[in-house]
Amino acid sequence: MDINEFAGKVCNAMRKTLGADCRVECKEVRKNNGVILHGLLVLGENRNVAPTIYLDTFLEAYEAGATFGSIIQRLSDICREDMLRESVDMEFFRSFEKVRDRICYRQEGK
Repeated sequence: MDINEFAGKVCNAMRKTLGADCRVECKEVRKNNGVILHGLLVLGENRNVAPTIYLDTFLEAYEAGATFGSIIQRLSDICREDMLRESVDMEFFRSFEKVRDRICYRQEGK
């Protein structure tokens, strides 16, 4: 099974497991070093920030013999333990004046 098929199955299973209170999506994420990882995003009801759980290592565990059910259980546990309980004030990140001193330029390929 390739990572995209695995991510799709995980996404569907997590939607069923977590129910209508959460929005579940799978996204490809390009990291700074150009590596593309496959992330599961779970956004709780009335929340504006979602952590990304990378699925690539979960696929490796599945290919090494972990059951699909155990992977879904572990992902569900992570979501319930680590999901933010309230929304985050994002105004700081929307103001260029507030973040300008924290922005670093990095030329691609170096």
